[in-house]
Amino acid sequence: MVGIKIYNTVPSLIVHAENDRVVDCESSRKIISQLNCNHMTHKLLDIDHHVIVSNEGCDQVFNEVDQCISQFDSERDIAV
Repeated sequence: MVGIKIYNTVPSLIVHAENDRVVDCESSRKIISQLNCNHMTHKLLDIDHHVIVSNEGCDQVFNEVDQCISQFDSERDIAV
């Protein structure tokens, strides 16, 4: 993805474990820097493992997803 700008009109949420031992957090920062979209959110969570949707801390991930969707819905309702 180096040097490629991605334009996306779909809201984007990147969630990453701060202490991910498999993929460095810098990777999610690089993805964010390549995105060019109207609604973009990047969250680093205090989680110590790579698989964040099915292990301890997954409630934090789902909470971030819920908040992002709710925020986008409220912004969309205002714009309509």
